[in-house]
Amino acid sequence: MAKKSKKSNYVSLSAASKILSVSPETMRNCDKQGKLKAVRNPMNNYRLYDLEELQKLSDTSQVAESSFEYPTLFDDGSSFKSAIKSMSKCFRDSEGGSLLDRFEEISKLLFCKIYDEEYNNGLIFSTIDRKKSDSDIYKNIEQLFLSAIKEYPNVFVNGRAQLSNDIKAISQVSLILRNSELRKINNDIKGKIYEELIKNTLDKNENQQFFTPRHIVDLLIEIVEPKSNQSFCDPACGSGGFLISAIDFLKHNYPDLCLKNYSMHFLKGIEIDSRMVWISQMNLILHGGHNQAIKYLSGSGTLGNNELSKQNLKDNSLDIIVTNPPFGSDFDIIIDLNKFELGRGKKSRRR
Repeated sequence: MAKKSKKSNYVSLSAASKILSVSPETMRNCDKQGKLKAVRNPMNNYRLYDLEELQKLSDTSQVAESSFEYPTLFDDGSSFKSAIKSMSKCFRDSEGGSLLDRFEEISKLLFCKIYDEEYNNGLIFSTIDRKKSDSDIYKNIEQLFLSAIKEYPNVFVNGRAQLSNDIKAISQVSLILRNSELRKINNDIKGKIYEELIKNTLDKNENQQFFTPRHIVDLLIEIVEPKSNQSFCDPACGSGGFLISAIDFLKHNYPDLCLKNYSMHFLKGIEIDSRMVWISQMNLILHGGHNQAIKYLSGSGTLGNNELSKQNLKDNSLDIIVTNPPFGSDFDIIIDLNKFELGRGKKSRRR
């Protein structure tokens, strides 16, 4: 009689992670570090874990925090980029969701971390540990997020000022972020990685948004040569590319300039898409600027003839305007069309 194969006592990576209540990414990290070795399925090379060993670890509470640690303490571009990928996998492997949904929640948690470092010296995240339940970690982060939104009410506008209900994923991402210090990572590195994340997530949509190639953006900024005492505006700012290039230019030409102060008082981006508003805000924050520079104008946007538009774009208040406008979308608000020579008497015009 042939000896019974032990293959039936092995389970997949996904099943193993559920048994130990950790993310699949954590299981992979432990395998790489030799803390819990997997065998490989001879058919597809996927990881397989010994069920008996997993059950022993689970039953005897041997899954110690030090044994199953998330990649943290990232202080350079490569580790930050790797951590972003791990965060996305946490959401994907928990309740799934689209790439855009995951990007949105990661942005909210990055915002929480930045806020915690700035206002609490990182205290809230640093007190998170694996001994706490996912629900307890979620409650702590949710309270932090509510505090951050209260301090910055114009971020995550139009009903987006709440965390996902994916308690497990929020908890796991918080563990990834807990020991890291985003303020120690160079703003150029953080910003470029976030911009890459934006481009890999977003696609052209109904508002005719697309990303102006960075070398063209930088060339235009070099041509206009913004000064530290000049006001700068992009009235259709999208993800904030022109604004980012402007503050990068000023940073290199005015090394003593405080980018936060400049972006609060001299920089202005206007956007009609509420999602792109917080994306450009996050982009600006990660480049060292201030989110207050980005304004949300729905409907007619900067073409509107309303009080909100007049408040944000006062006559003769700007020195430089650089933009790549939404050429493809139609503008059909008659009262606003009649403001313009090219729109007067028309039912619709391209923006």
